[in-house]
Amino acid sequence: MTDFDLSKFPTSDSPPSEVIKRETDRMLDEVLLTLKLERSVIFVKPEGLWLVASAHEVPTKDFWNIAPISLSVVQSAASGETVHLVDAGLSDKFGSQDSVILTGIRSVACAPSLDSSGQVRGLIYADNRIERGAFSPDDVGTLQELAMEMSRRLFDLS
Repeated sequence: MTDFDLSKFPTSDSPPSEVIKRETDRMLDEVLLTLKLERSVIFVKPEGLWLVASAHEVPTKDFWNIAPISLSVVQSAASGETVHLVDAGLSDKFGSQDSVILTGIRSVACAPSLDSSGQVRGLIYADNRIERGAFSPDDVGTLQELAMEMSRRLFDLS
């Protein structure tokens, strides 16, 4: 996709470690219980490369090549800022992005998970291709709290 440059966002198709997989699967369960989402992905960056750790309703085989979600949103959240779009197609920043158009997302939220040095080491992504405004500001706050909890679980933050 033209709006996402893998050379600036190093990725790997390797599976996560058992510990990361177990913890992100638990975190994904909490996300699913909390948000009115259609799809969700948890990404981690354990050693310099972004991995798909857990996913709901998103194919993970050859993930980085088929781009089943908006990677431009993911890349933006990887800068450390939470992304919340009521209707991605109408967003000034993302509405014209190939990944938003091709995936058909409407509502999207993506929250970063930081390590103790403030580096983004994980992301929790949620979208809904059907409903505009599926995530309220409170939902986004909850997603941010879950991302902080993921930091505690995976990156030894207290």
